[in-house]
Amino acid sequence: MIEEQPANRVRSIARAFVSDFEEKSWYYDKNFWREYLTTLAANRFNRFSLTFGLGYDFPRHVTGDYLHFPYPYLLEVPGYDVQVVPLPAGERERNLDALKFIGQETVARGFQFQLALWTHAYR
Repeated sequence: MIEEQPANRVRSIARAFVSDFEEKSWYYDKNFWREYLTTLAANRFNRFSLTFGLGYDFPRHVTGDYLHFPYPYLLEVPGYDVQVVPLPAGERERNLDALKFIGQETVARGFQFQLALWTHAYR
């Protein structure tokens, strides 16, 4: 009998969302996530990080900011009227639903799910 184990206890991979034009198609695609995460599990990964805001080091001269500063793209905060202009009606909820789905599918495969927010700048 052969018994194998990985050399590293944590085997992690990250996927970055840096452009709405390039990334929205896979971000919303439930079939993509099921297949992608299943492939990662088959290849013995056990942590997945989804990163927002990684495309820029500093929040200056940002031209494609979708989910760069992710909070207003995901949440409505009671007592604060923060709007992303232009963000179509219902898209904030769609973004949060997609994030929840990705996290749930990751955990369902035995992974740790890590949401990496690379910026908290307000400008």
